[in-house]
Amino acid sequence: MPSRLKLLSLMALFALPLLAAMLLVAIGWRPSASRAHGELLSPARPLGALLDERGAPLDWRGAEASWHLIVLGPERCDPRCAETAELLSRVWVALHRDARRLRIRWLGEPDRASRERLARLPGFAAVRLADGSVIAGLDLAPRGELLTCGQRAAATARRSRRPSRRPLPARLRSLGAAPRPRPPDPLKPMNSPSPIAASPGSPCVLTFVVASFGAYVRLSHAGLGCPDWPVCYGKITWPQSEAQIAQANERFPERPVEVGKAWREQLHRHLAATLGLVVLVLAVASAKARRGAVPMVLGAVLLVLGAIAAYVGGWHLLSGLAVALALLLLLAVAWRLSGLRPGPLPVVVLAVVIVQAMLGMWTVTWLLKPIVVLAHLMGGVAVFALLLWHALRLGDRPAALPAALKPWIAGGLCVLLLQIALGGWVSANYAALACSDFPTCQGRWWPEADFREGFVLWRGIGVDYEGGVLDAPARTAIHLAHRIGAVLVLLVLGALALRLWGGGLRREAAILLLLLAAQIALGIANVLAGLPLPVAVAHHAGAFLLAGWLLWMRLRVASDTAAGAGVGGRQAAPGRAP
Repeated sequence: MPSRLKLLSLMALFALPLLAAMLLVAIGWRPSASRAHGELLSPARPLGALLDERGAPLDWRGAEASWHLIVLGPERCDPRCAETAELLSRVWVALHRDARRLRIRWLGEPDRASRERLARLPGFAAVRLADGSVIAGLDLAPRGELLTCGQRAAATARRSRRPSRRPLPARLRSLGAAPRPRPPDPLKPMNSPSPIAASPGSPCVLTFVVASFGAYVRLSHAGLGCPDWPVCYGKITWPQSEAQIAQANERFPERPVEVGKAWREQLHRHLAATLGLVVLVLAVASAKARRGAVPMVLGAVLLVLGAIAAYVGGWHLLSGLAVALALLLLLAVAWRLSGLRPGPLPVVVLAVVIVQAMLGMWTVTWLLKPIVVLAHLMGGVAVFALLLWHALRLGDRPAALPAALKPWIAGGLCVLLLQIALGGWVSANYAALACSDFPTCQGRWWPEADFREGFVLWRGIGVDYEGGVLDAPARTAIHLAHRIGAVLVLLVLGALALRLWGGGLRREAAILLLLLAAQIALGIANVLAGLPLPVAVAHHAGAFLLAGWLLWMRLRVASDTAAGAGVGGRQAAPGRAP
């Protein structure tokens, strides 16, 4: 024990400064020193009315938050024009994803070569003052120098001290609002997007596959096919040869190897790990919108990996603390990314996936405890819903649905999620066959049922729940509750389908009715046919599809606001550093 304390003390000695720095970054703290390379022109100088090349007034108060870079063009376009044009090109390239916010306003007339080069940069325009003067009150700025100013005409300006590559972009980055997505670089060919970014719906499909395969594992009674976690009988795959099986049986005499169950359980873990990597890629890509966010995401992942190692080593408390700290880091990153694009959703999904991994671990180590199995199922629904939301925000936006449908769709979605939770409770307590007939149960409309015992959520740790531990009346109560929920879902979603049909949305109504009818038919078939495995898995998958269709319609109603504001709709204040 003393050696463990020494090891933990050394780990804390090296980890605490790093964690403290991450938390300071997460809450937005910055050192007081400034890296601004420029001279503040104080008090602020009004620029006056500017006209574009067509003689129309220049709009300083556009819809998008932007930076205005004013160039005092030389009276005669000598070689300084080319130097200034080259500097502006470097500024635009160095701004990366913030370049679309840059508005270059050239006071004067650049020569033909400089104009051709600058015309390739979005936001460039040659302007002039309405009164014909140069710039009222800006005599401190010699011709050919650059000044940056805010979105308003009377904003504070800075004069560049030297035409370097990085200082000026650094100043520009500190004066703007929320950054925009990275535009293509006009000076070099555009890089092709990653396969995941090019197909935002692919993570949703992968999540659906992982969830459906997880249902197959649970319904085929393979949830404890591997008694340890994250390995399977001490192996990354599973025991296959006779020698490996004998060694595993010797190590775990209480649970001998069943190869058919072991490979299903471990393959499900590998599929879930693949989904976790995909979500990590999305989270890192999203975190690039904020300076310092990517190291925080990667640091959270390292903490989770360390937590897994600590759990395997028997340091359960340390493992729990590391996971909690990782989740706090990810939530801090998500808060910093709110209001930006692509937004905080991938980081939130990564946090949910980490919780899902912990629930998967507890499902095995706590021997299929029903509340953990149910939480694992609903976590899968959450991951699927969040990824679907993210895909809709990034993909082609479909036609919006009438706002009057919002409460109807939201109510139907809430009722369906409650029914999915009841179905998960039925499966976790092995109550699907408590009633073997339909529409009656055990030959009666209301058989003996013990609802109080059936819905006890916590029964302690150390009980093996494989096969169920409840008596017949408690299982009957759970089954009846699921049937009552099915009737409620039928009424609510049926009314929603009629409203959609009456409003001219016949395609949406037809798909909703088709999915609803398929779910009801599969549920009845499960009862009458004795829970055949393909039908039971299809019933689980149908619930995901029905929830996904309702969520898709719900997001179409809210798409007009969600597209621009992101999650939370918070915009960075002008003058605040990204």
